[in-house]
Amino acid sequence: MIEWSLTLDTNDAEAYAAFATDRIWCGYALADLDQPFRAHSKVAVARHGRDVAACLVLRHPAFAAVVPHGPHDGVVKLMEHIDLPDAAHLFAREEHLTALRLRFEYPEPTPMYRMAVQSRTFRPVSGSVERLGRDDLPALLDLYSGYPGNAFQPDQLEGGVFYGVRDGTRLAAAAGTQVASARFGIAAVGNIFTRAEARGRGLAAAVTSAVVADLLAGFCDIAILNVAVANEPAIRVYNRLGFWTHCGHYEGMATLRPHSSRGVH
Repeated sequence: MIEWSLTLDTNDAEAYAAFATDRIWCGYALADLDQPFRAHSKVAVARHGRDVAACLVLRHPAFAAVVPHGPHDGVVKLMEHIDLPDAAHLFAREEHLTALRLRFEYPEPTPMYRMAVQSRTFRPVSGSVERLGRDDLPALLDLYSGYPGNAFQPDQLEGGVFYGVRDGTRLAAAAGTQVASARFGIAAVGNIFTRAEARGRGLAAAVTSAVVADLLAGFCDIAILNVAVANEPAIRVYNRLGFWTHCGHYEGMATLRPHSSRGVH
């Protein structure tokens, strides 16, 4: 029987070493090692020889997330021992689903693609866009009110990159970063939304391109995003901008199984 050694709350250096074996898949977890999200995150690590598994558990005041990485057996060991939130958004590769379902009810996760872009592949498009900041928070909240299930949080404006297009005084479209880490040189692009009446004008491509251009010209050597496998129009936009598909995965809300709120020690 393989014995895994566990560290249930590891430091930044060990967490980075575990997640950096696949920076694109683990991009969200890496960025969550930076502020403002580091204050709400813990990383558990399991080791067996050269094999390393890790799991980030994020308990933000507005949401919770769980991101596993590494060999299946190591993730199983982590699921047996780590403290988990009662409900969380799970990001899971195919090989992690069985391990996660040891602790969570996760009935219908959405098939997703993790896509990435770097300077060598990026193909920008032009558009009349503007950089958004703190003063634009009311306009962003108004825009995203028409986007059920959006992942926007006001603290994403702090240290993040957002661009928009206005139609009069209202934002017609916007895109920005969900997480961004200057320390680790990576950011996740998201919060991409265009009002229904403004679609078909290339605004999503323009605002996404502006965000990516800003990131790659600054602290970021790679930008990532998630897109539903079924969202073919969005995938075409991202391919046009130079994103490639790194891997498939699953996303969705999950609830902890009864009597499973604490690890099995």
